[in-house]
Amino acid sequence: MSAHRRGLQIELDHPTAGSVPGVANPIRFSKTPLEFERAPPLLGQDTDAVLARLLGLDERALEELREQAVIV
Repeated sequence: MSAHRRGLQIELDHPTAGSVPGVANPIRFSKTPLEFERAPPLLGQDTDAVLARLLGLDERALEELREQAVIV
C-alpha cells in the first residue's frame, strides 16, 4: 500500500521551494493529533545556533569557519 493511500504523504510549505512533499509520522494518537508545522530547514539554517550552543563558538569563530569553507 502506498504512503499516499495510508495517509502518510503530506505537503509542507517551504520558504524557497514552495510546497514540498513529506512523510507523516505513522504513529497515531487517539486523543492528540499530530501537527506538521514546517518543512526541513535550509542548508546551514541552524548551523550558527547549534555550534554556538554545543561548542560555545562566538561570531568571530563562526566567521573564520565560514571563510575556510568548513561551514556554509
